[in-house]
Amino acid sequence: MLNRLTKKCTQMKIGQGLIALIGIWVVLNIIFLNNYSLTNLIAEKKRLKKMDKENNILVEENIRLLDEVEKLQHDDLYIESLARKNAMVKQGETIYFFTEED
Repeated sequence: MLNRLTKKCTQMKIGQGLIALIGIWVVLNIIFLNNYSLTNLIAEKKRLKKMDKENNILVEENIRLLDEVEKLQHDDLYIESLARKNAMVKQGETIYFFTEED
C-alpha cells in the first residue's frame, strides 16, 4: 500500500513537472517565438509610431505645397514678389546699382 502511494506521489510530481514545463513553453512561445509574439508586437508598435510621425510630416508638407500652388495660380502679388526676389523687373522700370564709398 505504501509502495502504491509512493508511486502515485511520484506520478503526480512528474505530471506537475510536465504541466509546468508545458506552461513555461507556452509563455516563452507567446513572448518570443511566434509571429504574434510580444516582442513582434512591441516592434510593430514602434514601427507604426515612426510611420505616423513620417505621415504627419508629409501631410504638413502637402498642405504647404497646396497653399503654394494656390498662390501661384491666383495671387499676382505673390508671383511678383517671387519675381523680384529673383532680380526680375517690370517692363519700363529702371534698375539702379549702388556702390559703397570708402
